[in-house]
Amino acid sequence: MKNLHRLIKTIGLLMALVPCFCFGQTNVPNSIDRKDTINHDVITRLKAYTSTHLTEKVYLQFDKPYYAIGDTMYFKAYVTMGEHHQLSQLSGVLHVDLVDEQNTLSQSIKLKLNNGVAWGDFVLLDTLTKGNYQVRAYTAWMENDPGSFFNQYIQVGSVQTANVPESGTLHPKPNKVIDIQFMPEGGNLVVGIKSKVAFKAVGKNGLGIDVKGIVIDNDNKQVAELASSHLGMGSFYLEPQQGKSYKVKTSYGNGNENVTELPRPAEQGIMLEANNDSVSLVLLKIKANESYLQANKNKPYKLLIYSGGKATMVNFNLDSTVTNMDVVKRKLFTGVARLTLFTADNEPLSERLVFVQNYDQLNMDLQSDKQKYNKRDKVTINLGVKSRADEASTGHFSIAVIDETKVQQDEDDAHTILSDLLLTSDLKGYIEKPNYYFNDINDNKLKELDLVMLTHGYRKFEWQKLVNGAYGKSWYQPETSLQINGSATMLGGRRIKNGTVALLSLKNGILATRKIDDKGNFIFNNLPPEDTGKLILQAQNFRGNNITTLIYYGEYPISATKINPGKETALAQDITAFIENEKLQQGVPLNGKALKEVKIKAYKPDNDYETVSLAGAGNADQVMHADEISQVSGLLVYSLWGRLHGLTFIVSNGHFFPKLVAAGGPMLVIYDGVEGSDMSTVSSEEVATVEVLRSGNAAIYGMRGGNGVLVITSKHMDPKYIKAVGILPITLNGFYKAREFYAPRYDASHIENGHRDLRSTIYWKPELATDKDGKATFDYFNADGTGTYKVIIEGIDNNGNLGRKTFSYQVE
Repeated sequence: MKNLHRLIKTIGLLMALVPCFCFGQTNVPNSIDRKDTINHDVITRLKAYTSTHLTEKVYLQFDKPYYAIGDTMYFKAYVTMGEHHQLSQLSGVLHVDLVDEQNTLSQSIKLKLNNGVAWGDFVLLDTLTKGNYQVRAYTAWMENDPGSFFNQYIQVGSVQTANVPESGTLHPKPNKVIDIQFMPEGGNLVVGIKSKVAFKAVGKNGLGIDVKGIVIDNDNKQVAELASSHLGMGSFYLEPQQGKSYKVKTSYGNGNENVTELPRPAEQGIMLEANNDSVSLVLLKIKANESYLQANKNKPYKLLIYSGGKATMVNFNLDSTVTNMDVVKRKLFTGVARLTLFTADNEPLSERLVFVQNYDQLNMDLQSDKQKYNKRDKVTINLGVKSRADEASTGHFSIAVIDETKVQQDEDDAHTILSDLLLTSDLKGYIEKPNYYFNDINDNKLKELDLVMLTHGYRKFEWQKLVNGAYGKSWYQPETSLQINGSATMLGGRRIKNGTVALLSLKNGILATRKIDDKGNFIFNNLPPEDTGKLILQAQNFRGNNITTLIYYGEYPISATKINPGKETALAQDITAFIENEKLQQGVPLNGKALKEVKIKAYKPDNDYETVSLAGAGNADQVMHADEISQVSGLLVYSLWGRLHGLTFIVSNGHFFPKLVAAGGPMLVIYDGVEGSDMSTVSSEEVATVEVLRSGNAAIYGMRGGNGVLVITSKHMDPKYIKAVGILPITLNGFYKAREFYAPRYDASHIENGHRDLRSTIYWKPELATDKDGKATFDYFNADGTGTYKVIIEGIDNNGNLGRKTFSYQVE
């Protein structure tokens, strides 16, 4: 009868066109059936954020999972835009870097994006050493959030080394535990509420490690048992009691033991619980203990679900210790969904991530012309692609064929277009065996995936910053073409009125001219690829004189960040642990070459760079540099407090305002050129310089600078540059032109040579487009290796639907 009651409620609410929620208890909120009158500022802020912070993601498919020195590493890049994985029309340039184990940039190329796709390669020269190399890809727009970069470790071995063959046989080291974390569902333990507590034990090599243990209270009484069930993850239930505290005693397979204190339970509280076992619904419970209910009875609350870039809000009044809600999955998008409980005043109280699997990936059918082949046989494969609605899909795809006897990989370990774009790119931390959750999906794997949701946080944005409006302007704008940035001023530093800068090439003369804006900046964009290389910048003032100070802000690389590749092997035994926040480093100045017919007074400072004040101010009364600032870690204000002459800080409502002791009010704060910036969240580690401007030096800001100016320049905005008077030679790297994969042909029109064909990558085609019927055909020739050959095809159709398919055949 109870189930029938729930069914009737569900049907009734769906007919009432509630977007994706239904309630299954007698305490159905009245607001569900009427127009919402509660402040929806969270959704307003969210819409404003998503409209100005459009997400770009990058995924690279490689021709094989690891390489030998001397190989060429081929890859196809897919750049998506927005939450529905549409191929990006935002950026036109993709940066791809190869970083070695010493965190040194080994190679860096720029690829021209056409409709969100590009392809390229790295030649692994004989001068390289074996090890784990990091491949990193990003657009300029993604530099606003370096954590969103595509990062993948690729093993590179040496075929001359007997114990490290090209096949990359793994030799894991003992996995000593270094960390175990306990995460109550919804975020907090609450007295009197039985809650699920998830945990994850991680070893030195970044992989999960088996663990078991018991939970004891402060009277040394056992109240629960625990044991990991999947990759060091597991969960147990605990109902905290009044006045009790709890510890977990754990032991590991290597004999180590550990004791960890659990977070102290809240005396009053409310939390969100989710059951994602059902195929069609997420079953939610909002639980409040009795004391919280009595203090907040009948107060309004709201539950927000964020999925696929869209948010839905449900309002209700708290009138029971348990409120049940059902979320209809078919209304959501495949991927990570975020459920958050808010007060009416937009304070987030409890949060839960769930993974929605709607099985809406592309249906990709591969048909070969034979079941078995001989060495050097021609292979013809027909591809047919359909959407979930059984309609033909037109899109972009890439194909790799490998000899699995030479290149072996567990499908569960693979980084795929599905695991990267749907899962790992939205979560914090390293996800072990990412394709495990997309390979032969079953009920057990979905439960294990739910453990991932419980133990990893959402990485795209934080609610508190969103509600407070802390997400401001995006500094880096989409890069649509090759471009040159710089500035020009009079020799004394004064601004140039009606000045121009010309861009010249030795071969073609003047390519373009640009006006210098009122801040002294100029930019050349939409540069043709054939005119890159050695170029010349020439600046003139309105009288035609070129006695101007000319600065070129060169192409500066972003610092590489070591991430744990997830394995300790003979190729990489000492990879450091995660560095959560990637820092942008200052780049290397480009070296110019003087023209014979022009005498150039050019110089580089002794330290190879100077800091340019982005605020455009004059001389500072005091300057602190990064090495001094970072001596005191944490918030920037703690580093500056007491170290800037005649300056103190006023604290109000958690915000810090600098003030000159002799001034009547707070100083004007300028952070990376933005006036009125908030210092309460700025870290000392992210700052390059701090300048204090008093009286005369602050006069350039007029009345706004009457109480002094504090100019903060971050490391993001502090480039190295080269500088000259009037004329400046520069070097601009153009787009990389990808090599064509060599695949020998053994048909009648080609003479078979006598060399053995020992290729491990049999075929690589970075771009294969399906026609209006969703079909395409490709062919190639087998090598001399026998055994199993594996075909891997990945891609995106024009509607943003993702697909991956593998197919194997035998060669005798």
